[in-house]
Amino acid sequence: TSYKPTFARTMLEKHSKNIVLLDADCRVFSHPDLFNNIPENYNFAAHLLDHDTWYKNNTHKKELISSALFLRNNARTLDLVKQWEHECQKTTAWEQKVLQNLLYIEKEIIFELPLSYCYIDTLPYGLEPHVKCDNVVIRQYQASRTTKRQL
Repeated sequence: TSYKPTFARTMLEKHSKNIVLLDADCRVFSHPDLFNNIPENYNFAAHLLDHDTWYKNNTHKKELISSALFLRNNARTLDLVKQWEHECQKTTAWEQKVLQNLLYIEKEIIFELPLSYCYIDTLPYGLEPHVKCDNVVIRQYQASRTTKRQL
């Protein structure tokens, strides 16, 4: 996952269009039309997972989920992605936590993707989620959870 910012930077530099990064273990069930309709004043779009709703833990925490990430291809985004890449090289923290912190520090407003754009049908340890999603557009399969257990 720490390669994600490097890949994002490479794609932004190579292409002139906006990009969407999806985790390799996802499945797209229907056309993700929302990516074509993100207002111009947003450079980043991601789901912000509400821990109170998802985990029922009353922490009032929102976590940026980078499994489906929209990046507007402009100078500001490229600069932030370069910073993200640099910060990830200095830490072992998850790349999505580094990105969330960077966007917060830089006061970058995130367009909030709905849960249907990064739905996971299990909680850690295979537990049932507290939230169901009937109109899943992109489903995440959390291959890293399986891989961690095997290691």
